Amino acid sequence: MRDHDETKLPKWAQDRMTELRREVERRDGLQKLHYILCEPEREWFTFPGPSFGSGEEYRKLFLLNRDSAAFVCGLGPGDLLFVGRAKKETPQ
Repeated sequence: MRDHDETKLPKWAQDRMTELRREVERRDGLQKLHYILCEPEREWFTFPGPSFGSGEEYRKLFLLNRDSAAFVCGLGPGDLLFVGRAKKETPQ
C-alpha cells in the first residue's frame, strides 16, 4: 500500500476524507455500544436526574465506600443515568 499526501488533494476532497473518517469513528463507537447493550448477562435500568430548587445547576452523585466517598458524576436537569447491572444467577 502506498502512502498518499492528502494535502495535495483539492480542499473539498480533504474535507470529504475528514467527514468519512468521522463517520467511521461514529460507526465503530455505535458497534461497541451495541455489543455492550446486547450482553445477555446484564440488566439495564435508568435513574432520572433530580428535581431542582432555585439556583441549582446539578447535583453530585457519589459512591460510598467503607471509609471514603468517591465522586461519580453530576446530574443536571433532564439528565438520565443509564446503569447496567450484572444479572444474578438463579438457582436451578
